[in-house]
Amino acid sequence: MKKRTIKSIVMVVLIAMITTLALIPVINGALEPVKYDLSKDIYDDESAYMTEDQFHLIKAGMSSASSHNMQPWLVKIVDESTFEVYIDQSKLLPVVDPNNYQTLMSIGGFLANIDDEASSRGMMIEISYAENIDFELESPKVATISIIQGTTMNPTDIRSGSTYQNDGDSLNQQTSFNPQQEMDRFFEQGYTIDLIKDEQLETFKAFLLEGTTIESTDQAAMDELLSIFRFSRHSKNVFRYGLSLNTISRPMQFYIESLVGMTSNWESFGKSSITTFEKRLASEFSYFVISKEQPSQLDYLHVGYLSQWLSLELSYVNLRPAVQLIEPLHGMNQVLTDAKEQLNITNEVMLIIGVKWSEPSKAYESIRHQVMDIIL
Repeated sequence: MKKRTIKSIVMVVLIAMITTLALIPVINGALEPVKYDLSKDIYDDESAYMTEDQFHLIKAGMSSASSHNMQPWLVKIVDESTFEVYIDQSKLLPVVDPNNYQTLMSIGGFLANIDDEASSRGMMIEISYAENIDFELESPKVATISIIQGTTMNPTDIRSGSTYQNDGDSLNQQTSFNPQQEMDRFFEQGYTIDLIKDEQLETFKAFLLEGTTIESTDQAAMDELLSIFRFSRHSKNVFRYGLSLNTISRPMQFYIESLVGMTSNWESFGKSSITTFEKRLASEFSYFVISKEQPSQLDYLHVGYLSQWLSLELSYVNLRPAVQLIEPLHGMNQVLTDAKEQLNITNEVMLIIGVKWSEPSKAYESIRHQVMDIIL
């Protein structure tokens, strides 16, 4: 009797797995664009326990860029005028980002988009950063966002951004500024931005390609990045599997994750990544290198905020971070050291941003969530 029971269970599991394989073409998101297109995520006052203003601010934040498409954000609604932003520990990248610098910059970009959306809606908000972001916690708190009730402004007066007050270990910001003042404050706080172009360009691109090659031939790094990309919709890369956990029911996720894991090939993914990066390099005509002496957690949040803010302001170009040289993989530090010596950079490099002319974007295709998915 026991043997029959075991045999029956095995048969059920096998049938379920075969069925899942057969359904992959259906559930890969091609027939469910609404799940990917964040613009079609509509506010529902009956199911969303937040105000419509909060919903749209959070939705805007989710459309920001994030390093390696990690999208590490969580949100807790406090009351009708306040919500908090946390880090989703399940999205961290301990191999390529053990110090969480990329995570912090990604969160900074999330906050920049929220700030920009508030400005476009004529709302005043205040963003208060946590004094210390404790990554030992299950969900580290980053910031509290308060909608200042009863205050409005003309959306045409301000595009986006913030004034910053550095108060000890805390950093607060409020939307009331002009772009030139924001850049001036950025330099006043000790940051340096080097513009790489003309005769330096090809030499610098060679360093970037070398860094990407190191990352792409590191099995641990590739396995880690595959765990993200296999659940993102990136049709231009055949090794990013066109699946989104957001479109798959929980009972099926168990089989999908296992099956896709068995089909992953880190070496093929690495070669594809190098080819993709070479095409990217060919289209970029300059780079920003942002650095600072002994940057703090808040500095990385600030840089992430600034890079996303620049993307919003400079709509005629596409800005795309290149983070490989700041990853502590074997051999990477020497490449970064050589690049810094070539460019006479003495501070710690925080972020490199590639610049190319603007072109149509389908950023929504890589968004893995809807608003309610990230609410605590």
